[in-house]
Amino acid sequence: MNQNFKIKEAKELLEKEGYIVFKPSKIQLEHSKECEECGFEGDCFDCACSICLMQQ
Repeated sequence: MNQNFKIKEAKELLEKEGYIVFKPSKIQLEHSKECEECGFEGDCFDCACSICLMQQ
């Protein structure tokens, strides 16, 4: 069994159980770091981080 198949199988299992599974993009990770540094306070209008989803 290769790594990609295992990842796909795990993702499908979690999604079947109602979980949201995604790999954050580079920009999402950068923005989430900025949000964390400012205490999650600020304007989310141009923010791509989706930290609201990542915290759950």
